Amino acid sequence: IQALMNDFYELTGFGIAIVDVSGKVIVATGWQNICTQFHRVHPETKRNCIESDVYLSSGIEVGGYKLYKCKNNLWDMATPIMVGKHHAGNLFLGQFFFDDEEVDREFFRKQAQKYGFDEDAYLDALDRVPRWSRNRVDTVFKFYTQFATMISQLSHSNLKLAQSLAEKDRLLTAHKESEARFAAFMDNMPITTFIKSQEHKLLYVNNEMIKIYSASEWKGKTPYNILPKQIAQKLIADDNKSFEQGYGVNEYVVPDKEGNERIWETHVFRIDREKLDPLIGGFSLDITERKKMLEELLSAKDKAEESDKLKTAFINNISHEIRTPLNVILGFGEILAGSGFSTEQRIAMLNRVQQSSHRLMNTISDYMDMAMIVSGTMVANIKEFALRPVFEEITGEAKQLCNEKNLNFKTEIPSGNEDAIIHSEPEFVRKILGKLLDNALKFTPEGSVTCGYNIKEKHIEFFVRDTGYGISSDKLEMIFDMFGQEDTSMIRGYEGSGLGLTISRGLVMLLGGEINVVSEKDKGSVFTFTIPTGELPKSVSAGTPQKTKKASKKKPLILIAEDEESNYKYLTTVLQLKGYEYILAVNGLEAVECCRQNPEISIVLMDIKMPEMDGVEATRKIREFRPEMPIIATTAYAQTGDKQRFLAAGCNEYLAKPIKSGDLMTLIRKYAE
Repeated sequence: IQALMNDFYELTGFGIAIVDVSGKVIVATGWQNICTQFHRVHPETKRNCIESDVYLSSGIEVGGYKLYKCKNNLWDMATPIMVGKHHAGNLFLGQFFFDDEEVDREFFRKQAQKYGFDEDAYLDALDRVPRWSRNRVDTVFKFYTQFATMISQLSHSNLKLAQSLAEKDRLLTAHKESEARFAAFMDNMPITTFIKSQEHKLLYVNNEMIKIYSASEWKGKTPYNILPKQIAQKLIADDNKSFEQGYGVNEYVVPDKEGNERIWETHVFRIDREKLDPLIGGFSLDITERKKMLEELLSAKDKAEESDKLKTAFINNISHEIRTPLNVILGFGEILAGSGFSTEQRIAMLNRVQQSSHRLMNTISDYMDMAMIVSGTMVANIKEFALRPVFEEITGEAKQLCNEKNLNFKTEIPSGNEDAIIHSEPEFVRKILGKLLDNALKFTPEGSVTCGYNIKEKHIEFFVRDTGYGISSDKLEMIFDMFGQEDTSMIRGYEGSGLGLTISRGLVMLLGGEINVVSEKDKGSVFTFTIPTGELPKSVSAGTPQKTKKASKKKPLILIAEDEESNYKYLTTVLQLKGYEYILAVNGLEAVECCRQNPEISIVLMDIKMPEMDGVEATRKIREFRPEMPIIATTAYAQTGDKQRFLAAGCNEYLAKPIKSGDLMTLIRKYAE
């Protein structure tokens, strides 16, 4: 009967049920959600349903039917089922609306509010209640009246037998399907699962455990037959505790069949069985990667927190390193504008201004170099140069500073290599050695500083050794990082941007080398960097070979190409003091025209960044008709590599702003007198 009703529901869409005279549902199919999930769930609306069932069950003649709108406002129909002369129940068809009636949604909305139903879900279920024509309902129910008559003709014993056999078949099928689903579910789970007896003998393992541990032969074995003794003892003790409590979670480190250690999170629970001894069930999750990821996250968190502290300290240091020299420059500048000071006092104040200006320029240069390294715009111009003069230039300055601090300064260079020529970037070498020597001088209060190099096959190793404070072992890895300083406090007794080692590492890497440090706290440090010196691509200079003019008694005419008035005023003041004549051009186009129209111009001071036409393009244009003209780049582009760039563009010399008057006079005398 159930099968027939299921098929008929699939065919017609009419919900059907057989209900006994007390209102108990015997079999049913196609009932609407509004009834099963709402009306027959709430006690009060369920009473309405049962009352409707009982009302429809009474007073119906055999072969007839009754139509009734229940108190929950849905239509139901019923026809009696007789077994012999006994009224066993009724066949119900219902839970629908006629298609010619208007559904009172407000009634159902109030009903949802009254009984506490989820209004949206309740009205959604209402919208799915079918609507049938009266003719179709009449036709269908005539069929069901005949169907009820057929059931009535069956004997009570036959009904029970059929019901019993159907139930048996259903249970057997359900049991087989359940077993198949369980096996498929367990064997396809990406985690290891197991079932064992209270004696810890394995009764079942799934495919995942077999794949990882070749566990197909584990059935009937205990942990002592499978795992190392220490792990087995812990596992059995944990399982017994979890079994007593009903559930437990533990972690184990167990090697897999390849010998790789895996970390397992094992969940164990008691499986109670009716009339049978309970079993131990469980599953294990491989949390090796999760543990590793957690450790990495914790490490990253610590690093991020440390980085935030370093960034804050670094930003504070930037402010300090810019504002401190500015305070001196602006303060003494304001004082110098006044009167009442002796010549000695003014010279002292000017020295302070000059020192602070150099400090500020070094700070800005460091920040600019770091920005170029990070952005990837710093380029090494590899060329052939004599090593010894570069080394002596750098160490000469360091020796003077050591003398001022009463430090012993030494150099160590290999004998027989005085005239060594290497292929590298001399500006980078100067800057790296300068930064390392600055650090050594800064952090060595007494003792010595030693600088030297060793020439190896196709490589050269430079070193700077000091007897200073040294660096803690836990800080050695971070001192080359941006923002990384061993002491970021506000009570440190030295100045600097804190970027020296970071810049040094960046420049060494651009040269294809590596930089290292060995240090011991309170004993000193040794910084070394190694760079290749073999045949590397050379940058080809497009500049005009430098020529010097013969001495002339006549003062030269100088062209100043400069768009900033303050810079122009400074240059003209310097030239006027020396008795030079000059012409001004405020952009590159004017500079080209001045050189074309004034053949008496002897030298050009060329700013690079100008409107209309920049200094690089103006230099190229002048070279077309005055190839011998000495051109000196006077520019605020003062980063590593800028000098080489402008010389390659055709300039004879390069002066970075701020320009020292002595350096300017030296070049003018060299080229124009």
